[in-house]
Amino acid sequence: MLLMASLAAGAVLLAAPAAASAHAPIPRLRWHGCGGGFQCARATVPLDYRHPLGRTISLALIRLPAARPRDRIGTLFVNPGGPGDSGVDFLRENSAAFPRAVRDRFNIIGFDPRGVARSTPLQCFRDFDAELEAYAGLPLFPMSHLQALAVEHANARLVAGCARRMPRLAEHMTTGEVARDLNLLRRAVGDRRLTFVGYSYGSYLATVYANMFPRRVRAIVADGAINPFAWLGKGPVGTRVPIDVRLQSDTGSYAALNAFFASCDAHPVKCAFSRGPGTTRWKFHRLMLRLQEHPVTTAFDGTVDYPTAVNEVRIELYNQCCWSDLSDFLQRMWRHSSGTAGPSNAAPTRPEAARPAMPRRGFGSYPNGLDAATAVTCSDSHNPTDPSVWERFGIARDRVAPYFGRFWTWLDEACATWRLPAPGRYEGPFNRVTSHPLLVIGNRRDPATRYQDAVTLSRTLARARLLTIDGTGHTSLGAWSTCARAALSRYLVKLILPPPGTVCEPDRAPFS
Repeated sequence: MLLMASLAAGAVLLAAPAAASAHAPIPRLRWHGCGGGFQCARATVPLDYRHPLGRTISLALIRLPAARPRDRIGTLFVNPGGPGDSGVDFLRENSAAFPRAVRDRFNIIGFDPRGVARSTPLQCFRDFDAELEAYAGLPLFPMSHLQALAVEHANARLVAGCARRMPRLAEHMTTGEVARDLNLLRRAVGDRRLTFVGYSYGSYLATVYANMFPRRVRAIVADGAINPFAWLGKGPVGTRVPIDVRLQSDTGSYAALNAFFASCDAHPVKCAFSRGPGTTRWKFHRLMLRLQEHPVTTAFDGTVDYPTAVNEVRIELYNQCCWSDLSDFLQRMWRHSSGTAGPSNAAPTRPEAARPAMPRRGFGSYPNGLDAATAVTCSDSHNPTDPSVWERFGIARDRVAPYFGRFWTWLDEACATWRLPAPGRYEGPFNRVTSHPLLVIGNRRDPATRYQDAVTLSRTLARARLLTIDGTGHTSLGAWSTCARAALSRYLVKLILPPPGTVCEPDRAPFS
């Protein structure tokens, strides 16, 4: 694993390149082998595109060379979402998920966006121990007014740290600036037009790029699409409603949970949580009430309180192949919360078992996923400036989407106190005519990015086609479908869109 230096604010900004042009210089990429058949490089880009010859930052890239280089079409760039997720790690760990024809005909490049992971990193605390200390003892989301005040205070410390330690970098992490970076990377690899797949938040990057550079679109995929108007929150709605309430991811998670209940009840032999009294829905409700009263500790899971259990359920719903693991987890919680577990013969403790709210997994000594996600989200979007709004919406959304309302509402509460300017923020339009249509992909029961948003985006974009997956999971990666993979391959390789109204089925049903 490559390491990321924990740099002080003054050291993060690299020297300005010498250039006579008023335009940002095209990065020079020097590729070198970095294991597993991959190649790595770094790209130098402007910190502030209003001053393209001024201070610069560095981006980390990884490339999987085309398997048939003589038949290579160009380069496919990918972004895994987040925001704040590492595109370098995503490609290294998931390259086999791309269809064979795509791997044959494209160099595939993943990159850590500005401020993220191995690129010039945003660091809002002195070190990671200080970040852990700020959130020590706090739940993933609050269940009481006192907890809400404590979480608000911790998030305010995070925001203050970003503004104090690295304000220049923090205010230049908008998706609009990442789109400009992506356009420079496109030029650096010599492609006339961009080929790109963006998952989840990456679909917003796809949307922004297509509208900032409409004549530079070759083939762009928005997979697990985000409603750009809800993300941006322009106008009165942005001052009254937090971003994650606007996105309504909580209703997506609740719909996916109901699909899990139905599948579990339909497969009582293979779904461990179906064993025992009542339906899985009733049993789940009882379990959540128990966890609100007291946490459960197992050798396999560590200590699990109610917010941690909700988050674990949410994560397992992202991929329907994991639903057996989810049913096993819930059954363990049920048995131990009822006091009938008996002697434990559980497997050894997992490395994640005792993890804090922010895991130590990541890049060197300071995994900065929280810092980066906060900077991108809060710079991109308009939000209320009164922290108490989040508490009120969390309670209200739990009535609309039980269990998940508070989680999703509180995810970006730090935006309540974010005051840094965002000169690179893109605020529309989102319907500029592109040189080629985009492909929008949506799962009907996506637990994070709702299918309704994929429909909205496909109708908002001037030229787009919607591909529907009648499955449950986050993005097409979470609901494996040979039909959807074939459609993606035809679009990327041959620029052929699926017929209007195409609906793909997952290859396998849960518990099958």
